[in-house]
Amino acid sequence: MGISLRIRTCLKKLSLKEWGIAIGLLIVSFLITMGIQPLVPVFADAVGLSIPDYMPFFLNPEIDPMNTDPAILSPGLDLQGNYAVLLLMGVTLFLNILTEEVYFRGWMLPKLARYGAWSWVINGVLFAFYHTFQLWLLPVLLVASLSFAYVTNRTKSIWPALVMHLITNTLSLLAVLALIAG
Repeated sequence: MGISLRIRTCLKKLSLKEWGIAIGLLIVSFLITMGIQPLVPVFADAVGLSIPDYMPFFLNPEIDPMNTDPAILSPGLDLQGNYAVLLLMGVTLFLNILTEEVYFRGWMLPKLARYGAWSWVINGVLFAFYHTFQLWLLPVLLVASLSFAYVTNRTKSIWPALVMHLITNTLSLLAVLALIAG
């Protein structure tokens, strides 16, 4: 499959019915990840993982940013009124999401097709372990990664996974916005 055909395939337009099924599956996945979120510290303790001190607060599930002193959340950087941080995070997250989805779902998933029905599982597991810098989040990452890969494999389009990835990461931005706005 040539590159242009692969790009057209991964950017395939979906029917309203396909969008409904894809978004429904991704919402169920999101609800499951929210449900297992409390198990993250249990998992981390069970396998002996600790969250490094240098991790930003929005990647640390042990920190409740809305009930923590902002000086602790970002030492040396006053968040209050600092909208440049929000802009920087927004651009960084958007480019990161776009790159991850194009690479993992648009390029790698079709390459894994030779493994048949397991291709989306392999892709999801690889994506989860790509995030080794957040290994303590593995239970949540596996559910999200497998669902993104499954939906992309089923629809042959990265659009639903890209949209859901943007939505979930935008929640981090909204939390930071709340902190910045005070």
